[in-house]
Amino acid sequence: MTAMGNLTKNFSAWEFACNHCGEVKVMPELVERLQALRDVVDLPVVLSSGYRCPLHPKANPQSQHSFGKAADCTCSLPLRDFFLAGWRIFGGYGGVGLYDEDFLHLDVGPPRTWGRLHGVYVDMRTAQRAIFGEVLKLEGDSEDGLE
Repeated sequence: MTAMGNLTKNFSAWEFACNHCGEVKVMPELVERLQALRDVVDLPVVLSSGYRCPLHPKANPQSQHSFGKAADCTCSLPLRDFFLAGWRIFGGYGGVGLYDEDFLHLDVGPPRTWGRLHGVYVDMRTAQRAIFGEVLKLEGDSEDGLE
């Protein structure tokens, strides 16, 4: 039996709580898009980080996490498939970060892309080449999709 959420069919407020203090702050647009992603992949989307309070060890006042607009998440799909599904829902709308630690950062802030390899932030093309062995053609993007 699947646990039901109190924000959407599959997400509960506690999943977005700050890992430091437990405070919950989440924008409805983020939850709606994550539910759309969950519906597309038809598998649980697990959040490792949602809201980050000002005292959180990874707090950054510029981060979308600080506004309740971001989530770092994983899925049992291969990262390539999860990334493509995440791109369909968030690409061109908000932020999409691809991390070599097998997770995505997805947010409803300004549209932008990036990657992170071995703790170093890089452009999305570099991240895709390192993680997938190629730059993917992404729906809705010009050329191969990335600045």
